[in-house]
Amino acid sequence: MATKSSLLGLYESESASTWLNETVSGSHRFKVVGYSFDTWSGVELGDCVTSVSFAIGGYGFVMRYYPLWSKDFLAFTLELKRRKRGVNARITFNMHDPSGSSSTLSESVVHDFGSGWCLYSVERKAFETLNCLKDDIFEMMCTVAIVKQSRLELTNAELVMVPPSNLDRQLSHLFESGLGADVIFEVRGETFRCHKLILVARSPIFRAQFFGLMNDRGNM
Repeated sequence: MATKSSLLGLYESESASTWLNETVSGSHRFKVVGYSFDTWSGVELGDCVTSVSFAIGGYGFVMRYYPLWSKDFLAFTLELKRRKRGVNARITFNMHDPSGSSSTLSESVVHDFGSGWCLYSVERKAFETLNCLKDDIFEMMCTVAIVKQSRLELTNAELVMVPPSNLDRQLSHLFESGLGADVIFEVRGETFRCHKLILVARSPIFRAQFFGLMNDRGNM
């Protein structure tokens, strides 16, 4: 419902506000060739391979691949090269074969990099029974959407300035100019041009005389 403000001299119509999260996004592909060799070629628990650095939204990232995150799991992490609080992102891990014909393992999380790296782990048995591998090769694609700026915007607002009331001056000007006057009074030889509706609005006597039982138009 519309509201009025006599203090501000404004009339405010219905309005709406919008919360905007401006984001920037990008992705990085990490290809693993010879997956099966990692299980017996001297790789130990906790060993990792680090991707090249890549930038998204002005921030530098790296991915790390852990063939033996634990005995039964392999894992990927996404790390911000310089830890910084307030860097919030939606991260989607998508594991598939290099042809892109399948996308069988994926997960999307919201993460604050001020708390450290973001982890995605998958059980080795489940991974090997799905269609992520082709010729002992698979790819992990990591997509990152970073919130760069959040702000509140006022939308659909219409503000109309209402001038301050000067009714007294306007009525005084109307009386002095005689513009639109439709009644003439003569008092002690002096005439006054007046407006019937204003007299009726201000006096019950004139209201009765002009529109009631006292109405005697022939004498006016």
